[in-house]
This record gives sequence, C-alpha cells and structure tokens, in this order.
Amino acid sequence: MLRAGFTAGLRLLERSAASEAATTFRNDSTLQKVCVGKTGKTLCMFANDLDELLGLDLEEEAPPRFLPKYDPYLMGHKDRTRITGPEHLQQVYCPMVGEVAATILINGRIAATWTARKTKKTLTISVRPNEMTKNGAKEVQQEAEHLGSFMGIEHVDIEVSR
Repeated sequence: MLRAGFTAGLRLLERSAASEAATTFRNDSTLQKVCVGKTGKTLCMFANDLDELLGLDLEEEAPPRFLPKYDPYLMGHKDRTRITGPEHLQQVYCPMVGEVAATILINGRIAATWTARKTKKTLTISVRPNEMTKNGAKEVQQEAEHLGSFMGIEHVDIEVSR
C-alpha cells in the first residue's frame, strides 16, 4: 500500500493514513458469496451491500434512463445478455464499426436505442425499441421531456421506428 501511495504522489503521512483506511475497510467489509438467480452463478459482494440489496422493494420499477453512447454501464459487462436479449446485441453493439449505441434503460435492461436531433426550439428523439412496453413508452416520453427542459428546449418530439 505504501508503494502505491508513493506512485500516486502522496506524502509519507498521507500514505500512512491511506494504508490505515484501506486496512480498516478490508477488516470491516466481509465478502459474502451469493448465488445469482436462474444462472446459478456464484458471485461475491460485500455483506453491507447485500443487506441493502435485500432491503429493496423489487416490485418497484425504476424509471427509464437515457444513456449516451459508450456509457460505462454498457461497456462494463462481460456477459452482455444480462442487460439485453441476445437478439438485440447487434442493435446496441456494432462490432464492425466499433460503435456502441445510446440506449434507454428500463429496470436495468436495454429497452431501446436512441438518437437525437436538436434545433433552436425542438429536440427530436428517434427511438428504436426492442423490449419496451406501452407503459414504458409513456415513461420514456416523460424522461425525454425532462431531458429537453434540462437542455433548455421547449418542445420534445419522439419518433418511434422498428
């Protein structure tokens, strides 16, 4: 730890404090093995995080989120079928071009890809759904309006293509 502190440019006193904090963190945070759903894979997570996860209301749906191209959430999965169906991988990840599409997440899964065109008064969002329900489409419209107001745009249009 001290060598890492040295290469990070920390002074000796700071390195000692960082080393002590890391040791305390390791001692207070025990890893616990967790069997994951249908896959049966065993993964590890911190016990405190597991307690928090078990306290969540899993019936509550998360609102849709617009993610930009190359978002870390999209890039950080080895098994990308966790976040989208295998039939939609080519729509999101374009290996020939090396591009990763902007996506809309609903409950942590990729429900659609999107692109945007902006004029002075209008934001037009083109959505290509893959796993989106009608209820999800209404929520996407609301999230698009929030995005438009954040950008200072009065009018938001949504174009849905297949």
